[in-house]
Amino acid sequence: METALTQIQSVLKAELIPLPPPKHLQLRVVGVYTPGFIESGFATYNTLSGVLKSQGKDIENIKTIYDFGCGCGRVIRAFRYYLPTCDLYGTDIDSEAIEWLQDNNTRIAKFSVNPNIPPTLFEDNKFDFIYSISIFTHLPENMQFAWLEELKRISKPGGYLLVTVHGENHHKNLPAPKREIMEAKGFYYNDDADLTDGLPSFYKNAYHSANYIKKEWGIYFNVIKIIPMGLDDHQDIVLLRKKA
Repeated sequence: METALTQIQSVLKAELIPLPPPKHLQLRVVGVYTPGFIESGFATYNTLSGVLKSQGKDIENIKTIYDFGCGCGRVIRAFRYYLPTCDLYGTDIDSEAIEWLQDNNTRIAKFSVNPNIPPTLFEDNKFDFIYSISIFTHLPENMQFAWLEELKRISKPGGYLLVTVHGENHHKNLPAPKREIMEAKGFYYNDDADLTDGLPSFYKNAYHSANYIKKEWGIYFNVIKIIPMGLDDHQDIVLLRKKA
């Protein structure tokens, strides 16, 4: 016998309306279960759109967009709502989240599982715009470099990459020994951080300074701007561009 929830889900699927993710997948993405989960993705879309507009780039004119680390589709569903004809792709290492999207929300984007380390299955120079929300906040250093190289490969010349990182407002609260490492190097990977249920053991917490990003990430992309606490007054936004 169908419950009230499954009845609602059946109606939404019949009307081709994207389903909200189940509770445990929402928790895996943002750490809390809140009625504002879907709305928060629309707020993120507006933030990302505004960052591109500051560079004279109208997001509505972008043809191919990739959500690297899409989770259960929190942000990419807003992209589909505002950009109904855009070619959208989303991948994640979370196979359960991708399977749920493939079963319930295929009209939003083309979804697939990406490996823990590159390469992806995408061809060279494919995407006009790639965004990655709170993914580089969790990668060890060698893995972040590998993914920067891969995202560079699949970006079109002149294409933009926008990622978020844990900036000064985060690493200033690290314990003194860890903060000293962070200040000396500009990067710190907290290997003893708690594990996230359902995600690999390497998925811990990473911290970046602006100078580190300009020096190390500038090898792969032009660093256009860094916006401290630009996403929800919480994470720094880094806007990069592939050399034309």
